[in-house]
Amino acid sequence: MRVITLSINEETDDLLRKMANEEYQGRKGSLSKIVEEGIRTVAQKKEAEEALQNQLKIMKKGLQLGGGPYYKKRSELYEKP
Repeated sequence: MRVITLSINEETDDLLRKMANEEYQGRKGSLSKIVEEGIRTVAQKKEAEEALQNQLKIMKKGLQLGGGPYYKKRSELYEKP
C-alpha cells in the first residue's frame, strides 16, 4: 500500500468524510476505501466509454460479411449453359 497526500477543499472533505462514515461507519481506513472506490469507478467509466467509442467506429466503418457475385434474378442461378 502506498501513501498519497491530497489537498482538497473543505466542502469536498466534508462530503468525503460523510460518505465514508455512511458506508463504513467511521471504521479505520474508511477514507482510503472511499477514495479508492471513486478512482476505480472513474477508471471503469473511462474504460467503458473507450470501448463504446471503439465499437461505434467499427459500426460506422461497417463489416464485410461475405458477399460475392450478385444476381439480378433468381433464374440466373439456374441457367443452363
